[in-house]
Amino acid sequence: MTSAYAGRRVLLSVSRLIRTKGVELNIRAVKKLVDRFENILYVVVGSGPEREALEQLIRSLGLAEHVRFIGQLPHEKAMEYMAACEIFTLPSWQETFGLVYIEAMAHAKPVIAVQGQGVDGIVVHGKTGLLVKPRDVDSLVEALDFLLSHPEEAQAMGERARRLVLENYTWKKNAEKTMVIYHEVLRH
Repeated sequence: MTSAYAGRRVLLSVSRLIRTKGVELNIRAVKKLVDRFENILYVVVGSGPEREALEQLIRSLGLAEHVRFIGQLPHEKAMEYMAACEIFTLPSWQETFGLVYIEAMAHAKPVIAVQGQGVDGIVVHGKTGLLVKPRDVDSLVEALDFLLSHPEEAQAMGERARRLVLENYTWKKNAEKTMVIYHEVLRH
């Protein structure tokens, strides 16, 4: 990330810009938080059909200084943004697994995701991140406010998230789990 973000409280989403990913909810949450956290900056890496509408929303809410669209990036560049952010937030209400959440957790970032989706099998509420209600800006604001107001706890969540990924989602762990399944199938 650029030095222009120095001193900012950076929230990040890496996503295709479609309605169900919840980028609009993040923008509306930033609007509600900007008075309390003047240095907040929401960075969005990705592209998609909703970008123009989202940019119009940013202008109408007066958030030009608080939201940045980066566009589509190669994976390694997107991960540079991941490494530099403070909080990863993607309140998508149509996720089954979401590799991007695992990537954020591997970078020791607290994650905000939606409860009742496949992601809540990955993100442990209050331990590795926070789960919010689907399509609920106030629930999202509450989660972001907590993490921004308690940076030590947010950092601890990120560290626990990293440990969880290293213990459960490495290539070696996935290979071991696959072998167990193969052995079970072959025994029957």
